[in-house]
Amino acid sequence: MDNTSTYVTEEFIEERIAVFIWKYSSPVLIILGTIGNILVIAVLSCGKIRKSTTNIYFTAMAVCDILVLYTGLLRLWIQFTFNLDIRHVHPAICKIHRPLVTFSLQTSAWILVAMTIERYLSVVSPHTIKTRCTRRMTLIILSSIVVVLVGINIHFVFGLGDLTLVGDNNETFVFHCDSIQDDYYKFTNDIWPWIDVAVYCFVPFGILSVFNMLILSTVFKGKRDLNRGTGCTLNANSTKRISSLITTLFLINIVYFICTTPISVFMIGNIYWAAQPGTHLAAVQSLVFAIVNQFQYLNNVCNFILYCFSGSNFREWLKSLCSRRRTDRNRTLIGGMGSTKVTPV
Repeated sequence: MDNTSTYVTEEFIEERIAVFIWKYSSPVLIILGTIGNILVIAVLSCGKIRKSTTNIYFTAMAVCDILVLYTGLLRLWIQFTFNLDIRHVHPAICKIHRPLVTFSLQTSAWILVAMTIERYLSVVSPHTIKTRCTRRMTLIILSSIVVVLVGINIHFVFGLGDLTLVGDNNETFVFHCDSIQDDYYKFTNDIWPWIDVAVYCFVPFGILSVFNMLILSTVFKGKRDLNRGTGCTLNANSTKRISSLITTLFLINIVYFICTTPISVFMIGNIYWAAQPGTHLAAVQSLVFAIVNQFQYLNNVCNFILYCFSGSNFREWLKSLCSRRRTDRNRTLIGGMGSTKVTPV
């Protein structure tokens, strides 16, 4: 989702606003996203809760979100702040970095799909979910997602590099991190954006929509049966926990759709409306590109806020982690004071 040219002259006001957004909004998102996702990993990696299959998914998604911020957004911030594109430093960096960005973005989306499907299974058959969705099965699913998405993005390793062309006057032109074959150039510009958007946004969102509707339908049916007294063996605590988790997933899905749809539409439209550099239309497009990119990376930043807002269990785990750290620090202080040797002056 990052194959759009970032050529900017700052001749037009739209370009100056775009550069301002890249320079000052990007580091804020990177810092907030880093802190939030590290806290998610720390909270969900403690004690018995780290064995929960859902928490394994949440932890994996937090790792992917950090990877997205430090491969995608950090590169763009460096480019617009220091006029340095790390992909141009060496062809090997280009071959690794480009697929790593798209892979991490797509992986985060498909982990969300896997979590939502698991929640549907837990709602439909709560008594057999522990035998169906085991820790081993979760790791197999995550590994399968990684293998498939690596396979989808591996073509960048073989198709990108430094392209050298010689003009009519024997003038040499070097294009860094570009398609090294004409056919591959056509593929990356005309076909790949559709594949990327489908894998990153359209297909995941379609699956998420279907399973979210199924979850809602099942939950409402269960509540209706409970009110009618047809029998429901789930206790109040289990119902509350499941409802909290479903609410969290719904919020994540909604934010995912809001944040990823604009960049997806832009990338597809850019195939047909790409403007010549230096024109006012190009300046407008650079501003739109900056805005939709910030929205895209916001999706990788705000999951921690959503967990705290909608997940009562997560809030309790976070409080427990903080209190445990505080207790350990106090014990260290007391222990240090108790072992202090007083030396006469």
